[in-house]
Parts: sequence; structure tokens; C-alpha cells
Amino acid sequence: MGFKKDYLQSIFIRFFIFSVILLLVYPLITSFAVHKSHFLITSVFGIFLLIANSKLKNIDLKFNWKKSLVFFIISSLLIILSFLPYKNFDNYLSEGIYIVENTNQSFENKVFLEKNKWLNMKLIEDTHQTKQVFIDGRDYENKSFKKEVFLKKVPNNPKIVWHTSWHGSLFNDGVFNPNVNVFMSVNNQEYNITKQYHSIQEYQSKIMQLNVSKEDLTEGKNELIIFAKNFGGIGEDIGVSTQNLFVNKKSFVQNKEEFELLEPQEFIWYVKTDNTFFYKMLFKFSFIFRILSIITLLFAVFGINYIKSTFKFSKKELFFSIIWIYLIGLFSTFVKEVAYFLSQITTFTIYVLLKITGFKANLLLNASQNSIFLGEYQASVGLNSSGAIYMTYFLIAFTILALLKWNEFKFKKTLLFYLIGLFGIFLLNILNLYIITIIGNFKPNMLDFAMKYLPDIFIIIFFIIFWPLFMKYAVKNGKK
Repeated sequence: MGFKKDYLQSIFIRFFIFSVILLLVYPLITSFAVHKSHFLITSVFGIFLLIANSKLKNIDLKFNWKKSLVFFIISSLLIILSFLPYKNFDNYLSEGIYIVENTNQSFENKVFLEKNKWLNMKLIEDTHQTKQVFIDGRDYENKSFKKEVFLKKVPNNPKIVWHTSWHGSLFNDGVFNPNVNVFMSVNNQEYNITKQYHSIQEYQSKIMQLNVSKEDLTEGKNELIIFAKNFGGIGEDIGVSTQNLFVNKKSFVQNKEEFELLEPQEFIWYVKTDNTFFYKMLFKFSFIFRILSIITLLFAVFGINYIKSTFKFSKKELFFSIIWIYLIGLFSTFVKEVAYFLSQITTFTIYVLLKITGFKANLLLNASQNSIFLGEYQASVGLNSSGAIYMTYFLIAFTILALLKWNEFKFKKTLLFYLIGLFGIFLLNILNLYIITIIGNFKPNMLDFAMKYLPDIFIIIFFIIFWPLFMKYAVKNGKK
């Protein structure tokens, strides 16, 4: 019994070290948000340790410290090498930007800033959310976007690429105002880019491209500005995508009469460069280097003997862990796809609850925003507050708890409680937002406190009720 306790303690410590290096240290030394792929890989290994304890507890955990140090150095070099292509922002965008359309007509999760054209595995692919910055279509005076691009060498056939969208400034008419002209100034040389905006529908994003003259660009700093002129009519809100992957401090927005630095975000807006063969190969192999660095990190932390024994005695458990995490990833993707629909249901349900309980509330549901108005307080239910995230958290947490004693639970009852839990979490989120809306109107000084702690209180209460019921009805006879 003492041996098992020592084993579990040793495994926990090593898993903790592995997780900290993978989730904190590596992203820190590379200045790159790699949390998604590393979190998935760490989760695979964590779930594997949970379900493979019975087979692995007799494995010798001793390993050679010198060999571990060598593996750790190799792992560090590989992870640094895998992120060298991202040091230059413009070069990186020229190789790694692509777009995935969002059918929900929202401006989130549109642009993905990394894609390997050889090894496109979603499990190890890092994606990054973007935001849209808009200039008001009702008044374009002294409003524009500016990006400073630094070129070591001017390309032979320069192309300026940017990611953008537009929407009606007053209402969603779906028609770009013919009296609005949009321009791009390249070192004070103006290009009319209105036709690019005419080519996309309202609320739809698109990567646009403009061929410019080589003489308009210079080695060193180049100033690119997008602005619009309204010659009549309502006008349209012009948007440009930003991301916070790197903080280059080169993106500006014009407010009143001066340009103000946009921190910590950067416009997805660059001069397409002619990268060298070495850079292109380094970019393509960066994914492979990253995976190799994680494998060598496993050898460094757990030792060669442990890794060999793991693959020898626990192939089924390892395979199950990988498949299960992949299915959770698919579920998360599915949840994001339906999150817009869930946000509308959540908003409408809160509105009905407010009406039933005697409050005078108003409702707004459209393609860009779902909001409830109660007095002077406006509660906007976005994708992140639709309950989808809490449902995903429940799925992961409940799965880990079930795996700990999977042979003691009734299979059909466990599946039933999965559905009960997911639906319960969704209803709980509605109740949470309903109370926060009331607090926001009547006790605004308590709103920050409620938004910070109320969801956690509800989750704790939910599990206090849910878990005993699950243990009562889903545990096999004779088990405790």
C-alpha cells in the first residue's frame, strides 16, 4: 500500500512538472500563446495516468539524471527552433494566415494565424481569436486606421493584404452605400479600394489584396492608412481585424485629430513578402519540431524506462485517452458552432423570466448582438456567456470523475447523467445571467462582485446537488 502511495505521489509530482513546463515555461520563452495544443496534449497524458494506474504502479520510476538533462536541453532547443519563424510578424503572416468562415455572422474566430500546409492536424494546431475595430460610418472625419510596416527588402511584385468587413452604421440593409469610397494610402500614395468592400456581404469577413507599385514602398518604415469618405447617405462602418499575438506597437487608430497607438493588438495587415527557401522550410517543419520537443520533454521528466513500459503495457489506455480528448475537442468545436444559437435562446429565456417576474425589459436579437435592456442596464449575451463554455467544463470534469471509478458505475445511468448535467448547467447559466441583469439595474455597485463570484457559487451548489444524486442512482449494487 505504501508503494502505491509513493508511486502516485511521484507520478503526480512529475506530471505537475511536465504540465508547468509545457503550459507556462515554453509559452513564456517563445512569447507565443500555444495553450490550446499543449493543453490537449497535457490532458491526454493526464487522463491516461488516471485509467492506467493499475498497470503502471509496478513500473520502476528511476531514471538517469544525466540523460534527463540531455533530453531537456534537446526539448528546449526544439521548442525554440519551432518558433523562430514567428519572430518576424510580416514574414509569418505571408506563410501562415488563412480564413475559416463563421456561419453565425459574428466577427469572432474568423482568422487563423497558423497553418502548416504539410501537417494539418487539428489536435496540434494553434488558432487565435481576432477582433474587429471599426470606424463610424456616420462621421469619417479625422478617423482612420494606420499600420507601420517595416521591410528589410521591397518585394518585386508587392501586394498589401488585410482582413476586413463592414456593416451598416444605422441598420442592417445589406447594401454598401454607393456614396462611400474607401481608400488606402501607401506612403501618401492613395489607392481606391472601394470595390474590395463591394465584393463582400454585410457582416462577412474577407482577406483582401491590393497590388501596389514597387516605387511606393521603401526599405525600412512604410506607412499604410485606410480611410473612407462619405459623399452622401447613411454611410457604412468599416472594420479591420486585429489580433494580440505579437505586440509590435505598429497599429494606430485616428481619434479626433491624432493617431493613437492600438495596444496590445496588431492589425492583420501586411505587405506580402517573398520569403526565403530556408524560412519556408523552417515554418513547415515548426509543427514537427514542436511535437518532437514535447516527446523529448516526456523522456526528460519521466525517464526512458517509464516511457518504454508505458507503450509496452498500456497501449489501449493511451489510445483511449487520445481518442477521448479528440472527441472532447470535436464537442468543443460543435459547441462553438451552436453557441450563437444558444446565446439567442439564453437571451430570450432571460427576457421571458424578467417579464414573468414583473420587470419591464426590452429585447434585441440580431446578427451581431443579443441584448436585454432593463432600466438603464444593458446585458449583452455573447458567445462566451451563452453557457457553452460551462457545458464544456462540465463534460471534462465529469468525465475525469467518472474515469476514476469507471468500473463501479452503471453505463446507461452514467450517460443519462451526462445529459442531465449538460442541461442543468445550461439552465444554471440562464439563472445566473437573470440575477446579474437585475443586480446590474438595481445595484450596479455590486455588479462586479456578482459577475466575479456568482457563477462559481452556482457551480458549487450544482455539484453539491448533482454528485450525490449521481452516486445514488448510477453506482452498481454493492459499490460505495
